[in-house]
Amino acid sequence: MRCSNFTNAAERLPWPMLGACDPSHVVEQDVLAALYGLLWLRTGDAVAERLGISQPSVSRLARRCLRLFDIKGHKLDGEWDLIGDEPLLAAERRVHQIARWMGHRPLRLEATYWSGPLLCTPAPEGWTLGQCNIVGVQRNWELLRERIVDVWLAGRPDLPKANDPDLTSICLSQMPVHCLVGEGHPLLD
Repeated sequence: MRCSNFTNAAERLPWPMLGACDPSHVVEQDVLAALYGLLWLRTGDAVAERLGISQPSVSRLARRCLRLFDIKGHKLDGEWDLIGDEPLLAAERRVHQIARWMGHRPLRLEATYWSGPLLCTPAPEGWTLGQCNIVGVQRNWELLRERIVDVWLAGRPDLPKANDPDLTSICLSQMPVHCLVGEGHPLLD
């Protein structure tokens, strides 16, 4: 996985709005990163570690973002959720994701409890790795659909249907993994 692949793809996107945006109408990337870091990573400490700022700064920036968009944050069963009218916020997320694709900020990579340590340690250059412990497929799909994360490394059976309008699965390896044992091994029983 290389950032340049995403940068090249972002340059071909049919969104002239990115170059024409008035910077005063775009929320600072750190402000949005703090709020969406909480939605993604679930704790202020984890967000602070990834952003290189203090936990109180994460809280201040996230509250500022909530006020800017006149929405509320709510935590239920360990997961943050937003309450309120979000179309403008969704537009901001799209612009900020394109900025990440263009290399202005690290891309956001989430993985499963097994794929993160196996394939993403250390995190690839230009990427920020999540906690690799989000329970459930639906939450990971939601983070992708909402443009909070850029990639989720998963395997079967956690892939979207082939006709999913928002998500596409890109196969990284055709090589199946096998467990080899010798004659008489207990696994053969």
